[in-house]
Amino acid sequence: MLGVEHSASGKRWEAREYDSKTAEAISQRFNIDYAVAASINARGISLDKAEDYINPRIKNMLPNPSIFKDMDKAIDCFIKAVGKGDKIVIFGDYDVDGATSGATLVNFCRVIKAKNVFCYIPDRMKEGYGLNPASVERFAKEGYKLIVCVDCGIGSHEAVEEADKLGIKVIVLDHHTAEITLPKAEAIVNPNRFDESEEAKEYSQLAAIGVVFLFVVGLNRELRKIGYYKNEKEPNILEFLDLVALGTICDVVSLTGLNRCLVSQGLKIAKKRENLGIYALSEVSRCNNIDAYAMGFILGPRINAGGRIGKSDLGMKLLTADKDTEAREYAKELDDFNEERKLIEENILKEADKLSFDEGDAIIFAASADWHIGVIGITASRLKEKYNAPAIVVSVKDGIGKGSCRSVKGINIGEHILAAKQKNILMNGGGHKMAAGFTVAEEKIPELKEFLNERIKAHLSEHKIVPVLNIDGIISGANISPDFAESLQILAPFGAGNPEPMFAMPDCRIIRADIVKDKHVSVIIQQGGKSFKGIAFRAMENGLGQILLQKPEKIHIAGYVRINEWQGNKSVNLQISDACV
Repeated sequence: MLGVEHSASGKRWEAREYDSKTAEAISQRFNIDYAVAASINARGISLDKAEDYINPRIKNMLPNPSIFKDMDKAIDCFIKAVGKGDKIVIFGDYDVDGATSGATLVNFCRVIKAKNVFCYIPDRMKEGYGLNPASVERFAKEGYKLIVCVDCGIGSHEAVEEADKLGIKVIVLDHHTAEITLPKAEAIVNPNRFDESEEAKEYSQLAAIGVVFLFVVGLNRELRKIGYYKNEKEPNILEFLDLVALGTICDVVSLTGLNRCLVSQGLKIAKKRENLGIYALSEVSRCNNIDAYAMGFILGPRINAGGRIGKSDLGMKLLTADKDTEAREYAKELDDFNEERKLIEENILKEADKLSFDEGDAIIFAASADWHIGVIGITASRLKEKYNAPAIVVSVKDGIGKGSCRSVKGINIGEHILAAKQKNILMNGGGHKMAAGFTVAEEKIPELKEFLNERIKAHLSEHKIVPVLNIDGIISGANISPDFAESLQILAPFGAGNPEPMFAMPDCRIIRADIVKDKHVSVIIQQGGKSFKGIAFRAMENGLGQILLQKPEKIHIAGYVRINEWQGNKSVNLQISDACV
């Protein structure tokens, strides 16, 4: 598009493809702007699927939970444990997906008055990821009879075997890539099982919270069937969709199909601010509007901060708080941890950037004994964005490396990490297409780097990956208006798989450019006889900032048209993502 082969960010600009007749039909049927209809069709939405996209409804898109292998077994096992009054522990991951998954199940059990149900989030530093034999032994001593793993467990073979020896049943509700051999648990519900049906595999993009919500749907249905609600009010499980939206957005799974529907409806619940934890966190972070952006970039990082550098279970405690004072206390603590996390992250990023890039490598790889394990995932994300390549960051302590990976489109990093595990290079590891984690002996770190580098090089030799910026269309200065910006919201919520529309604006002139807070660039743009504001976040970290500061007379700009609200007033600007002179 516009002849841009190599932009400021090193990308080729390409127009999203759409069918003009289908776009026209969508525009007419739903009485929406043609440009908006074209953007909908460019996201793979045909005319017959447009209704569910524009007006996503749970009842139209939610599958029967029983289509998933072991779902009915898991439900039966859980209900029997509740009926006997057995001690049940919900064992979750320490990220937002894990916290929301654990909180949803705990909150549901609270509403149905199930007793002896507790949630446990392992300490990232002391215990690491996933169910482990030491935790199982402790649960056995404390009298637990059932462990429900949420957002983990699919690779916990040893721990599940230990549970079986000690007479504890295990249910796994997970979504991470599964190996062919599964743990010998009572039930494993995971749409990414290799032996899953084709019907169930259509939901392989679900986050763990999506799997847990379907489990709750199935639980609720079965409890109704057996007469559990004869003397009790049946819960409205749709009230848990705010947690489902939060976990789905923050796990960066594809916001298409059911995921997009769950998030769309969940955001409506979130705006009611009925979950005390979400309300308290939005207050302390000064978040006035809870949308997908707020969940992903304001609330989510604060919940993650507890697991990264503070208290792993703090996010789950926040989301299950039933007293306002408790919720506010947890929210303030998470906000403080998040500020600390930012400082640690900036220092590690500077160090990792110096170590990570070797000429000719296909990956970005950095390892050090001085890095806080809680922020290596964020550091990997930033390095991936900077270099447009898979990034692996490893924190080493006492001879053991804990690694975090972030990938680019076209390279399934989860598969490569599983291959390294199967080659006995790794002690443990797993993940999905865009992110993965692992544990490695310090002496095997060079071997791991070489293994991943060679595998990904081989992949790239067969599948050349050119960084691309997908453009929805060309606009002019006249489109920088509240009406146009608001019309685009029909495509929301935005996220992976359902990106916010990106537009190119040709032949612009930068008439003013200022550095903001040392790393952002604020500009005044002139195009088509109209002047308007633009902002390029973190532009000083790459070539985009330098180009804008030169105030060129003629420049092509790509970005998002967004509405800003301040003290009741609305304005529109262009959030600049890329440019080319």
